[in-house]
Parts: sequence; C-alpha cells; structure tokens
Amino acid sequence: MANRKKTLAKQNPKQTLLLVVMPLVMIGLGYIISQAGQMAGYMIIVSAVGLVAGVLAIIFPYLGFYFSMILAFFLFDIQRFLRTDAPLGLFVDLLIYITFLGLIIQKIQRKEPFWKNCNHPIVFIYIVVLLYSLVQMFNPMGAPWSITIPLFRRFVSLILFFYCAIQFFKDRETIIQFLKIYFVLALIAAAYGCYQEWFGYPAYEMQHIISNPHAAGLLSLGGGRYRKFSFFSGPADFGILMSACTAILLVFIINLKLIWKKKAVLVGGMLLTVLAMSYSGTRTATMALVLEVLLYIMMTLTNKKTLIFACFFSMLFVGIVYGPIYGNVTINRIRSTFDLEKDDSYQVRDENRKSIQPFIYKHPLGGGMATSGFNSGNYVPDHPLANFPSDSGLLRYAIEYGWIGMIILFATYIVGLQQGIKAYYRSRNHHNKILFLIAVIALFGYVVSQYAQQSIGMIPGTFLFYGLLAIIIRLRQIELFETAKA
Repeated sequence: MANRKKTLAKQNPKQTLLLVVMPLVMIGLGYIISQAGQMAGYMIIVSAVGLVAGVLAIIFPYLGFYFSMILAFFLFDIQRFLRTDAPLGLFVDLLIYITFLGLIIQKIQRKEPFWKNCNHPIVFIYIVVLLYSLVQMFNPMGAPWSITIPLFRRFVSLILFFYCAIQFFKDRETIIQFLKIYFVLALIAAAYGCYQEWFGYPAYEMQHIISNPHAAGLLSLGGGRYRKFSFFSGPADFGILMSACTAILLVFIINLKLIWKKKAVLVGGMLLTVLAMSYSGTRTATMALVLEVLLYIMMTLTNKKTLIFACFFSMLFVGIVYGPIYGNVTINRIRSTFDLEKDDSYQVRDENRKSIQPFIYKHPLGGGMATSGFNSGNYVPDHPLANFPSDSGLLRYAIEYGWIGMIILFATYIVGLQQGIKAYYRSRNHHNKILFLIAVIALFGYVVSQYAQQSIGMIPGTFLFYGLLAIIIRLRQIELFETAKA
C-alpha cells in the first residue's frame, strides 16, 4: 500500500503537467485557427498525422511503406478539399525517404547487406535510368534547378519505393498482402469514381473543376457531364489504373479455384473497376485493357478456359463497338477509341509528333527536364520546347531526355517485360504463374499507354507499376531458393 502511494506521488507531477499543458495547447490551437482561418486547422491536423506516420515509419518501416501508398491514393482529393496549391506530394516523398531510412537502420541492426535481393537485370537497368536522370540535371538547355529538383526528388522516391518493395517481399504471403492492400484501395477509388458518376461531384470538387476553364474543357463530355477522376489528379491516371486492375482481377477470376463467395467478390470488384474506367472517359485506358486481354489470351492460349473467354470477349467487344446502342455518352466514348480517323485529338497529337521530330534528331540529350508541357513557358519562356503539348509519356521523354534517353527507357520496358515473361514460362507453381502473369499483363498495359498518356510516374498508379516489377524479381528468387533447398 505504501509503495502504491509512492508510485502515485511520483506520477502526480507528470499528470499535473499534462493537465496544465493540454488546455494550453488547445487554447493555442483555437487561437491559431481563429486568426488564420479554417485552413490552419486542417493543416495542423494533416501535419500531426504526418508526424505520427513519420515516427512509425522509422520504427516500423513496413508500416511506412503502406502509409505512403495509402496517402498517395487520397492526396489529390485532400488538396482539392483544402483548396490549396501547396506541394502536398512532398509528404509522400518524405514518407518514402523516412521508410527507406528506417529500413536501412533495421538492416544495420540485423547486419544484412544493403544489396540483398537486388542482383537482378531490372535493378541494374533502373540504376542506369537514375544515373542518366542525374546527368540531365546538368543539361545546359534544361529548366532551372528550382523546377528540376522536385522532379528528380520524385523519381528518386519511386526508386526507393521499388527498393523497399524488393526488401519487404520476403515470401509469397507478403506479396499477396501487398496486392490485397493495394486492391482494397483501388476498389475504394473505383467505388468513389462510380459515386461521382451516379450522384455527381461534391461541391468542393465541382468548384475545383469550374475554377479552371482549361481543366473544365479537358474534363467536359458535353451536356454538363464531366469525366470522372475519383481521388486522383486526373481522369487519365484514374482510368489507366482501373484498366490494369480490371485485367488483374480478370486473370484471378479465370485462373483461381475459389469458393463462390470469394469469386463473387472478385467479379463485383471487376465490375466496379471496369465501370470506373469507362466513367473516366480515358480512351487510352480502354485501348490498354483490350491489349492486356489480348496479351493474356496469347500467353495462355493452351488453356481451355482461355479459349472460352476469348470467344465471349470477342462477342462482347463487337457488341459494344458495333451494337445498336445510341445516345449513351460512355459507350460512345469507348467506341471513339477505335475510330482514330475521326478522333481530332489523336490527329492533333500525331501532327505534334511529326513537327517535333527534327528537334529530337538534333538533340541526343534532349531539351532538358521540365522544358515542355502546359505552363513550361512560365519558367523557360525562350526555350524551343516552351509550352509544347507533350501529352504522351514517350514523346515527353524523347524531347526532354533525347533519343539516348529513349533508348534507355525502351531498354527498361523490354527488360522488365522479358524477365516477367521468362519467369512465367519457367515457373512450375500454378499460383506463382498467376502472379507472374498479372505482373506482365499490367506492366504491358502501362507501357503501351505511355504512347498516348503520361501514365508511368504518377502516383498512386506508379506504385503498382514498381510493385509488380518487385514481384517479378522476388518471386523468381523465392522459387529458385525453394528449388535449391529441395
């Protein structure tokens, strides 16, 4: 009893201090909000959550890895809700850097080599890309460092995310856990995209659209309808991710032996993603999905289920494109994907590509990072690429990084797909083959979509891209280890 009283006596000063400090903190916060407005309160909340996430990322890097992914999904909608142009994307980059730091500390404590699991062609080719991007920082034609450093920082953070994924994917269970978490987030985004279509945009999102006439024009489908972007920065990023998710879920539905309840969940999820993709109005996503399905059919042509699905898909495709359905804006948008002669935007992009080819030939190192695109004339007004509409990811890379950069970029795509296809055909485990298959199909979709959109590099879709590359690397290594052990 006496000991208990002593303990309470020792705790009382701390409790007293807490009781004094907490009201003062609340009064201080109330004063700041009253003086600076509601925005300050929101920013304080965001900063507090970010601080907690950062501390947890240092102590538990695995949590930081997923925190960064979750934040990336909702970041742009938070920005629209707060009506701020503040670079909130910095929080995602910072969280990845902190996660990487926590992982390195963990490795030092466990005496693990830094290069563990990284002895792979995909890793080597991305190191080349990273070094070439560093060289581009010193391109004499490039934009000021105040513009290029944030771009380089983002690319470094993506490479670190890729590295962390390679280290965290210790077995097939951790790989499946990554896919489950990512797909839960993707399905939430898909459901919200469908909500936007069925019930309309919330007031703050509608205000964001109409406040920018240029953006409103790009989003408009006519008749007061707009393309849907869910939580993302734009409909293109949203649509292309939904396309990849649809293809992946389709592979799971056809190839996994599941009880009917689980299969029903997958079918429902696929319906959500394909609807969300169509509501985004992104024709590139529609084309990517068709090509992903065709690649799936070619890679699994000896499977009886594939032949049945191919017949069904062909009839569905013909029905949507040529069926007697008129007046539906969504279906008309899908149909326009395959009628390139009447697609004015495609014709304009094609003319832009032809007009800029002489510049590409004359500049092997390109015009420098961030020198093309909308508003680039604000910081490089006298540059030959100023305000040039580099809508395509491949075109942007060609004009900014030069034809040398294009060769390196194509090498990364070829190596990634080649390693995935090679792993798929060499695998003898049915479930592993499915994972290799979804990785190849989704990566292929992202690569082909680069022809018309800047699809690789935008969060959160790029986390799936680099996550799938990490799956190809680690799953094959795990297979080889298990084979050698047996």
